[in-house]
Amino acid sequence: MMGIQSFLDFHEIALPWKKISKFYPSDIANNLRAYTKEEILKIIAVADLRDRCIICS
Repeated sequence: MMGIQSFLDFHEIALPWKKISKFYPSDIANNLRAYTKEEILKIIAVADLRDRCIICS
């Protein structure tokens, strides 16, 4: 939303941002994270040549 707000502010389009912010969804905690080096090595160990090329590129 910050990009949209910045764009509209730059073009001097006024919106009631305090009212709009009340409709934002609450922050969602998730378990998304990057793979560790050990996990990547395990994946590469069982992958065939084609899959290794995809993973390492």
